[in-house]
Amino acid sequence: QAHYDINRPGQMPLQGALAEFIEMGHFSSALRKARHGYAERRQLLLASLRPLLDAHREAFISGAEQGLHLCLRLPPGTDDRALAQRIGQQGLTVRPLSAYCLQRQDLRGLVIGYGYAPLAEIARCGRLLAETVARSLD
Repeated sequence: QAHYDINRPGQMPLQGALAEFIEMGHFSSALRKARHGYAERRQLLLASLRPLLDAHREAFISGAEQGLHLCLRLPPGTDDRALAQRIGQQGLTVRPLSAYCLQRQDLRGLVIGYGYAPLAEIARCGRLLAETVARSLD
């Protein structure tokens, strides 16, 4: 049983295929392509949120440099849970930042994932998101 657990003999063909995939440079190529696609999504989302950020200086983006999400930080008095719910009623999914905060009660914002969003929809959805948030801040 120990020999089986350590060596996993049934996995050898899969491991060999993976090793060949990596050695032939396909993994690096796929990774480059994914990074480019995610960067394009991120830039498009940031551009669609720009009017909101320009009009409401108390709103700002954090966490856009890494990951597949960004955080739209909002003023401390904002009800981010209610805002996320209103946005959800429009068919978009965002998470309230306050839901992730155990110690601090003053952090408000929206966590916006973009990794699986179709590129063609990001500009439209980003604009809708920005307009909804702007109305709540006015």
